Amino acid sequence: MPKKPSEAHDIKISFESDTIRVPLSKITPLKLISPTVRDSEKFQQIIASVREVGVIEPPVVAPKKKPSDPYLLLDGHLRIEALKILGESDVI
Repeated sequence: MPKKPSEAHDIKISFESDTIRVPLSKITPLKLISPTVRDSEKFQQIIASVREVGVIEPPVVAPKKKPSDPYLLLDGHLRIEALKILGESDVI
């Protein structure tokens, strides 16, 4: 049964509202980008867009449990790959 508006304050946020700068070397992707995808027109458009205007929608990562752990990349695999190709070292 849907919650009534008066009960909406009981909803817990399951993500951080602040963005952080993360070194690309500390991000572990959950999937690999194939050479076929890298050669695709769509991916080339993503590279061009990131080069011209930067990353508009930040990638989504799962937080580290301890400082030495990498972040897990949940969404934004193509954007991260584009940043690597463009020689960037981190992302916000």
